[in-house]
Amino acid sequence: MGDFSGNNNTGTALDTTWTTGKYGSALSFNGSSSWVTIQHAASLRLTNALTLSAWVRPATADALWRAVLMKERSTGGGYGLYASSEYNAPAGWLETNQQGGGLTGDDPLPANQWSHLATTYDGSTLRLYINGALAAQAPIAGDVLDDGGPLRIGGNSVWGEYFSGLIDEVRIYNRAQTAAEIQTDMNTPIGTAAAPRAVAQTSRTDAPTIEKLTADSGSLTPRLTAWIPGQRRDKTKIEIEVSNRPTKTINSTKITERPAKDDLLIWSGQVTARPDDSRVTLQVPKDRLSKGANVRWRARITGGSWTDWQDLSITADARALTTATTAAYPQPTADEIKRTLRAGPQGVVPTPSYNDCRTKTQWDAGPYTYTMNRFNVCQVSGFIVEYWKEWWKGSRPFGKKLGTLRGHQLTYLDGKLNRREFYVRKHFYIDKVENVDASKYDLGDAYIAFASTMGSKSSDCTRVSPASGTTVYKTVNAWKQDTATEWHSSELFTAGPGNGYHKISNCTINHSILSKSPVDFEESSTKIYALGTFRCDTSPMVKYHTGGGCVSSDAVPAFTISMNDVSSTGVPYKSIHQHIKKALTHPEDTVPKPGGPTFPDLTGTKSIPGGSEIKPLHRHGYEPIQNGNRSAAKTVCDLELGDRDEKMHCDEFPFASTLEGAARANPFYNFSVAWINGSVNTSHGTYLNAWYSNNRMLNSDPFWIQPLD
Repeated sequence: MGDFSGNNNTGTALDTTWTTGKYGSALSFNGSSSWVTIQHAASLRLTNALTLSAWVRPATADALWRAVLMKERSTGGGYGLYASSEYNAPAGWLETNQQGGGLTGDDPLPANQWSHLATTYDGSTLRLYINGALAAQAPIAGDVLDDGGPLRIGGNSVWGEYFSGLIDEVRIYNRAQTAAEIQTDMNTPIGTAAAPRAVAQTSRTDAPTIEKLTADSGSLTPRLTAWIPGQRRDKTKIEIEVSNRPTKTINSTKITERPAKDDLLIWSGQVTARPDDSRVTLQVPKDRLSKGANVRWRARITGGSWTDWQDLSITADARALTTATTAAYPQPTADEIKRTLRAGPQGVVPTPSYNDCRTKTQWDAGPYTYTMNRFNVCQVSGFIVEYWKEWWKGSRPFGKKLGTLRGHQLTYLDGKLNRREFYVRKHFYIDKVENVDASKYDLGDAYIAFASTMGSKSSDCTRVSPASGTTVYKTVNAWKQDTATEWHSSELFTAGPGNGYHKISNCTINHSILSKSPVDFEESSTKIYALGTFRCDTSPMVKYHTGGGCVSSDAVPAFTISMNDVSSTGVPYKSIHQHIKKALTHPEDTVPKPGGPTFPDLTGTKSIPGGSEIKPLHRHGYEPIQNGNRSAAKTVCDLELGDRDEKMHCDEFPFASTLEGAARANPFYNFSVAWINGSVNTSHGTYLNAWYSNNRMLNSDPFWIQPLD
């Protein structure tokens, strides 16, 4: 659809046809899927004054919301015009940062006849005009909300409201027209209306676009996939949002007070695609959606436009989900699987959002660290900077304290499962400025910056490029006010080829705050004690992900177990998990017994390790030690559990693949054995080895066991 304003706001039409209009030609809309999309532009961001108008010829007269045009937002509509509403009358629509809602007329528009609609806003009053006459008005204040969503004609994706009939002569002004001006426009065709205007195909050239979206919506934790153009030159970040459907607020001619905070967003996530990736997938975490929910989702490539909202219906219940998705090795989620990645050739690691890191760590009361998995760790760390004025008197130094700056840094370490690289992201908070005498030296005007440096033993590690985001000197007050930016700093680092059998590179990032004295602008540095060490490897012990990867050296992963866990071929692990849970929670009821047949002269209390990060297990891949652990466990099974079916295996905990296994237990009886079906035991061993690979577990790496039920 053409634009005669000179702003080049051309539109892309979907499921519309040209026909005879009020003046020249009009577009026909089918009432179910037709619309015209005009991408956001500065000229469409109308702040405190506007006029919207159009000629409409509705095919029906009903009490449904029929959108003539709407400037969409992620949580509603900024401004809009309707041919009908639930009050069986046309309506104007406006949402500001103070108020929002609809303004309706009294009577429905006649079907199959041309009617002119207009709505205006002058910063204090919203007005609705029907056929050039004022039909309703109401006071409203504030600036119109606009988050860069598209303008739609004939429908909207926010509420799924479609117009049925013909639309012609759509006008948008950045000022409020008078009644006389509206009447003049009614009788004046736009441009040359003798022939249909061409429907333009718009596209962005500054960023790639999402090609299509697909969703596995049959579970409580659906997997959402965005398809992107392949063979790109650079890595591409994709963002996904899941949202409730906005509800309308309208009461005939009454504008309602706008809520203080939108609460429609359910979850958001992001993932980075490599240049050769054609699609990326994120999974909605557990407990965000409920059975029967009808929500919506969308995606965008950072720097590009959001896709249209897609419907998402949740049909599965929680019990069915646990069995079905575990068998299929789903993409893991932090809330469901916490600090672990499932077994199987996992390719995507869940990453926390800024809000996850911010809300799940607390500087004032803890917890100070949030570990989503071995690759992603968030931490809050405090800093204190003291400012002094110094001078010399003769050969003696003197000083006067000017004040103290207190704050904290939120650090997010983002390692990669299958690449030798990692990101370090930071957000900085100014908590308190303590001035001794603000009339002379106000520390709010002092300049500070934040820096990252490579550790002295990180020669095999390289910063790929200077930090993106805000990393320059700014005043303390400017930092304090910059709360809208999520990550103030984001840096990418890579590791070299590494050393030794595992090709290990240890990379340490040091953090500091740089400050300039408000007296003489002399620069000083204060260390911030925050996590920042990664271990990158390309180890033969890691299957599936042979290109190498980087884990946080400070993260201790958890191998989570559930009674509903099954293998990819349907083998249930309930008996093994019952054994593990019993060993961790009631070790006194397990075999071997202190003072029993195996250790008759030993007495004491059993306290089997592996149930917490404080008492972890440690992986090893040495076959002689594993065989020794298995042999010791088998001896105890024979001595204390007696005869068995030939299909049964002796299962031990801690696992034979740990340094705490049966042959190395301390005390000697501090382990547990049980007869387990042989096929189940063998399958679970394969499952555990896959988990080791997905978490890049090397020799002596610690981990712990976390039962989910």
